[in-house]
Amino acid sequence: MLTVMGIDQSLTCTGVVVLDIMSNMGSREPNIEVDYAGSIKTVKGEEDFIFDTLKRGNQIVEELVTIAMDKGVDVICFETPSLASKGNATRTLPLLLGIILRGLNEVVKERGIQMYHVAPKSLKKIATGSGNASKDEMFEQLAVDCPELHADLLGKPKSVGRYDQTDAYYLAKQGYTLYLQTIK
Repeated sequence: MLTVMGIDQSLTCTGVVVLDIMSNMGSREPNIEVDYAGSIKTVKGEEDFIFDTLKRGNQIVEELVTIAMDKGVDVICFETPSLASKGNATRTLPLLLGIILRGLNEVVKERGIQMYHVAPKSLKKIATGSGNASKDEMFEQLAVDCPELHADLLGKPKSVGRYDQTDAYYLAKQGYTLYLQTIK
């Protein structure tokens, strides 16, 4: 069994999904079970965006480390910041990713966790076939690929991180694919 964590990092609502993936000898497709799905929420507290990002990033790291250790994660997959975007996210998301990577460094080395990154357009294309898919289209595809998680998220308000957890699910699946490519 391989345990894969997908992380869709965000200052307000980081989506996290952990998949347990077992090879199925009788089939080409592995058996995939959602072991954990949730969101890490933070609230703006500092005026300066660098200090605010650092403070909130450290809070996110603490929770990610706890989840990774509790679930025995073997692989982590992140979404890289979109380089073509505009607005505040172009400053905060790269900084947040750096804080998270630095914060996870010790547990990653200690446990031999493999880490991968996927560009946003690539993630959308992997999930839906279109690199320009909307958040709603990604969520609709989740109903096909993981009906249980979709049903769970559908019954909750969008504020629980519905789209963030959807992205995290596909990041975890892609992390598995990238892992398989490196061990061949």
